[in-house]
Amino acid sequence: MVLKPDIEKMEAEKNSKRLFQTLKHDEDPDIRHKAMEALGRIGWQPKNSEEKALIDRVRSGKSVAEPAKNVTVAEHNLAAQQTHDAQNRRQNIKANLDNFIAQFKGSAREFCQVAADIRQHWQEDRDGSWSVSQRLYRVAIEKWPESWYGYFGLGENLYGQTKRPTVEYSPAQTATFIAQAIENLEKACALAESPEPFIKLAAILVSTDRQTEARDLFQRGDALGVHEDKLLYPPKWLSNFYWDFATGASTSQVNLKQYAVPAFVRSMQLNADNVTLYQPGDPEAHSLWRMAKMALAMSEKSAPEPAIKPPSVPQKAAPMVTAMPSAMRNSMSSQGELPSVDHGIAEMVKILNGYCQDQSIPSDDRKKKAQEIGEILYNKGGKYLMVEVNNLVRKQQSRPGAARLIESWWDGIGDWQG
Repeated sequence: MVLKPDIEKMEAEKNSKRLFQTLKHDEDPDIRHKAMEALGRIGWQPKNSEEKALIDRVRSGKSVAEPAKNVTVAEHNLAAQQTHDAQNRRQNIKANLDNFIAQFKGSAREFCQVAADIRQHWQEDRDGSWSVSQRLYRVAIEKWPESWYGYFGLGENLYGQTKRPTVEYSPAQTATFIAQAIENLEKACALAESPEPFIKLAAILVSTDRQTEARDLFQRGDALGVHEDKLLYPPKWLSNFYWDFATGASTSQVNLKQYAVPAFVRSMQLNADNVTLYQPGDPEAHSLWRMAKMALAMSEKSAPEPAIKPPSVPQKAAPMVTAMPSAMRNSMSSQGELPSVDHGIAEMVKILNGYCQDQSIPSDDRKKKAQEIGEILYNKGGKYLMVEVNNLVRKQQSRPGAARLIESWWDGIGDWQG
């Protein structure tokens, strides 16, 4: 008789560590799914991209085992067969690796995509998948030294090994893996025309004493835009890299918070689960995630855009009510409390538009209140968030020149120049 994990007991004890270990209960997908649900009920959140990847795998595993609604039996059976065939292909490559390498005809990206596929399905053969994908990446570097795919894949693989939930390395081993990972990712960044290596390296460095470099890498990588035909891993993986950078930037010591919001937005665009399913555990990161969520929602109401796209000018805002509610006017005229950023970006835009429109309140009082909002925005999201809100004011300004008036009122806040 095989004893099964007691999910209810672990949940009652809030034993997140054992529940997480149960996610790897390969013999019974139903147990894995119940463990995932229990973790959600006790408030556990994935701490890094590896844990998120495991959650995604558990979820997708259930959908394969049970046909989804609105999917015919034939479609379900076809999907299951394709999954089975893909698994057999991976096993065949691993069993005949030397022959595969010798006989491969294709590009560096196609070769590395084979390694990436094995890497993504590491649970099928734990140690074997890691070592095989690593060897393939090293071969790619030898065969195509001018291609960034091999360096990136190897760097991601080496760093990922330090996050494996079932393996514990000594501090010296971990430091060696991380140093080698950074070295290979740096080589990839020198050659790449895709954001993957830049954002991955930025996500690693943002939690070290190289945070300024992390900022620069984020900006360089994000400016390249996301083109699926250049990616090595699926867009969800790049989404995880953005997420890891955003959470790290949220608590950085060199004020990288202004980069957390756009990083969270990009992560959400690439993976809708980061809007509805996952939330950062850190309070500061959670606050910035909420801002990003609101900014994305307003943008999509006005101008839906594909998840995979190059960065563009500040996103279009949704239509907003520009009339200033009486409760807000009373609050302003009586020197009452201003809403926090968490109260809602849309609410702030309405208030700022009201300050520009309502001539019954002395100009100096309106300017002071608008400056207080500007300071709140700068402290939470830096100049980026101020620009975002000002652009929303411009889209729905209550009178001509309202956004320009706000710009002048904000002059001198942080590095803002009105």
